[in-house]
Amino acid sequence: MVDVENMAVSMLASLSQALAAKNEQSAKQLWEYGSKEVLVRLALSPTPTPYTGRSVAVKGQAFASAYRELNSILRNNSVRATVRGQERHEKKGVKRRRIVSKTHRRKFGQLVRSKVAMVKKIRALGS
Repeated sequence: MVDVENMAVSMLASLSQALAAKNEQSAKQLWEYGSKEVLVRLALSPTPTPYTGRSVAVKGQAFASAYRELNSILRNNSVRATVRGQERHEKKGVKRRRIVSKTHRRKFGQLVRSKVAMVKKIRALGS
């Protein structure tokens, strides 16, 4: 796998050098070079699986940092909340009330943050 990555890096480097060497190229030539670069990246990228976006490579003994990175990916994609929400069936009315409540909490939080920012701005002006 390392050899394939090295080959890809060298191919991309040669393409970028070719682009840099010919500053005055036609749009067609630039498009062809860009297309080749994209094709190389696509050929070397692994086939996507359901776990592709939630996988982290552990480099050496850096397990803790990889675990933190994985947790941040899961948090950003709200995977745990989705799984928790799919554990049991939720009635239509309960779901509607939950969504309304969630929306209200989000809007209220935004309002409070804007008011706090306004107060900080006023205090910074010296009032």
